Amino acid sequence: MKQSPILLTIGASLLLGNIAFAGDYTLSVGVEHTSGTYGADIETSMQQFPFTLGYTDKNYAWSITVPYVRISGSEDVTFSSSSKSPMFSTTTTSSVKHTDSGLGDITLSGTYQLYAETKTRPWLALTGKIKLGTADETKRLGTGENDYLLQLEVAKKAVHAFAGYKIIGDTSTVNFDNVMFGAVGVTIPINKDWTSVAEFYTEQASVSGIDNIQEINLSFSKTLKDKKKLNLYIIKGLTDSSHDWGAGVSLVYPL
Repeated sequence: MKQSPILLTIGASLLLGNIAFAGDYTLSVGVEHTSGTYGADIETSMQQFPFTLGYTDKNYAWSITVPYVRISGSEDVTFSSSSKSPMFSTTTTSSVKHTDSGLGDITLSGTYQLYAETKTRPWLALTGKIKLGTADETKRLGTGENDYLLQLEVAKKAVHAFAGYKIIGDTSTVNFDNVMFGAVGVTIPINKDWTSVAEFYTEQASVSGIDNIQEINLSFSKTLKDKKKLNLYIIKGLTDSSHDWGAGVSLVYPL
C-alpha cells in the first residue's frame, strides 16, 4: 500500500519556504546525453537541457529546475526528473520506437544545514524535493504525477554520503513502488584549479521484475573567472536498469 506523501510534502515545503534575500543567487545551464535499455527490449537515448535557478545562504539553499528533454527509443521507457535513470513505465515490453521532445517536469529542491562540520562532528543536512508532474506523459517526458523525496546528507572532510526515500506517483497503467536510494562518494583535488568527485549511487527498482539502479559517477569541476563554475561528468551504469553510459556539462553563473 502507498504511504501518504503528507509528511514529505510538509518537510519539503518547509525547506523550500525558508527563502531569504541576503545569500547568493545562481543560474545553471547544462546538457546531458544518456543511453541504455533500462529493462526494455530496445535502446533508448535521451538528451536533457536543464535550467536551474538556485539560492545559497549560510544554513540553507533552494533551487528550481526546468529541463528541456528529447527521448528516442522504447515506448516503455519514460523520462524522470526525480530518478538517476528513466522510469520503466509498463509491466510489458514492446519493440516500438518513438522520438519526442518538450519541457520536462519542474523540480523544487530545498536543503537545510542541521550541523556544520567540526573536528569531531560531520556536516549534516536535510534535503526535500518535489517533482511536479508538469511534463507531457503522452510523449514519455514524465509520468504526469508528482514525486516526493526526502534525504539525509552527511560529509566529513573528503567523504560524503546520503540516504533517502522517494514516494512515486502512480499512473493509470502502473502502480509504482516507493523506493529507497543512497550514495557514497569521495572528493579528490587534482590541482589548484580542478577538483574531482567519484560517487557510487544505488536506488531500488520502482516496478517488480527489473534490476535496482546502480551506477558510478565521476565529475570534474573548475572555478572560472567572475565566480563562474564549470562542471563535467561521466556516468557508467552497472545494471540493466541503469544508463549504459552518459555524460554531461554545466555552467553555473552568479547573479
